[in-house]
Amino acid sequence: MPCPVDDHARQWIEQKLDWLRTAIGPGMLQDRAIVLPTEKFFPFRYDESDAAVARMFRAVSKLMDVDPDRVKVFIDDDRQEFWPVDEDGNPVPLGAGGEFEIGPDGPMVSISRAELHNPEMVAATFAHELAHLRLYDARADFDAFDRELLTDLTAVHLGFGVFIANDPRVWMAHVDVWPGTDLAMPRYITPEMTTYALALGAHRKKEEKPVWLRHLNQDATANAKGSIQYLFEES
Repeated sequence: MPCPVDDHARQWIEQKLDWLRTAIGPGMLQDRAIVLPTEKFFPFRYDESDAAVARMFRAVSKLMDVDPDRVKVFIDDDRQEFWPVDEDGNPVPLGAGGEFEIGPDGPMVSISRAELHNPEMVAATFAHELAHLRLYDARADFDAFDRELLTDLTAVHLGFGVFIANDPRVWMAHVDVWPGTDLAMPRYITPEMTTYALALGAHRKKEEKPVWLRHLNQDATANAKGSIQYLFEES
């Protein structure tokens, strides 16, 4: 069967995962656990309260090897709760679910209160924003063409691929081109790209039915199975 992602995306994923291993340490292609939405990884009740959000942030921080006390966290009450769509019906996000910045007092992460109803979305947003911090510490080029793509892949590398794959946000309205080509390059990682990265880890560990499959939503499961089948057929 054909590869579920185009050749430029496939090469980019494989090359950047190798780069991330060198830049920030071993990840899910090596021995790092794939984080799952279970009590083992999140041993607390989530009820959308500020206290629960703080517990979620601390849990995600520790799983991504970040000192949670290093980062100031804010809940943004003003960020919009709806998105318009483009001419193809794709949602156009006017404001991201979270934001990372380095302020005068150090790193800061904010999250939209509109997202707090979904604990997996909260975890995915925190993972993405903390991936910015891991790349900042690694002195990655923040003006690079693949900045947001690499940030998402960093979260996947550090174990949060299931959450990134299940995140219901659609970013197809934000498309550039792969350098030197006229082929579409998403600004943020697509579900197909995320599940291909996860499948690389399963293939390396010789797992045709990895445990994390049962925690993906229906679309992500189909994408992941296709990638796993492709990789095992090619090997």
